[in-house]
Amino acid sequence: MNCAAGVGADIPGRTRDQGGAAYTGRVIEYASNYTNYMLCGDRYCIGVAPVEEMLQFFLDQGRSWFHRRVEVIGTIDLVGDPRDSRYASRVWSVQLFEETVRRSGREPPTLETLVRGPDAAAGRSITVRGTFRGANLFEDLPPETRRRPGDWVLKDGPFSIWVTGRAPKGEGFSLDPASRSECDWRLEVTGRVETAARYVYLRAKSVALLRRERGEADEQ
Repeated sequence: MNCAAGVGADIPGRTRDQGGAAYTGRVIEYASNYTNYMLCGDRYCIGVAPVEEMLQFFLDQGRSWFHRRVEVIGTIDLVGDPRDSRYASRVWSVQLFEETVRRSGREPPTLETLVRGPDAAAGRSITVRGTFRGANLFEDLPPETRRRPGDWVLKDGPFSIWVTGRAPKGEGFSLDPASRSECDWRLEVTGRVETAARYVYLRAKSVALLRRERGEADEQ
């Protein structure tokens, strides 16, 4: 299994604040009390255990990755009963390796790349997509990092940022930051990146409504 170098540090804006490294390999089924899949390189395999936020995604998509090369981001950690000394890759991001290779610098950043490398985007105007999470109604971010009363949260997978300077409304729509029932709308936000203590704040210039992802808020 190939392993890219990683730094064991906090990732502000990720629901579970841990650092991690990237691993590539092929996915196969794994009979275990703690993990359902293994990631195998040329010589070695390791169990894959998704973090809680990614569990349903793994259950829905896991079999479609069988014998395909994927890249996962996570940490090597003990799973299950500590007395068993069973290690697995605790994963919070996964994608087909072919898609990773095809990426170009011209593609719009994801919230993951923004949260992982906030300094590189600081001061730039960018466009990102994510799910509306109201005024931090699900505590995706530490409450004390909210800088202004009108700030609200945008989330994609386990990664979250603050949106500031503009209410969650645009042409033909207006979302209520105090309503959990509206936290299943997918938005596209354009703005300038600011950082404070490595947390990301996007000073919005425009907000666009994309689609509704029904049931997402109800599962929280």
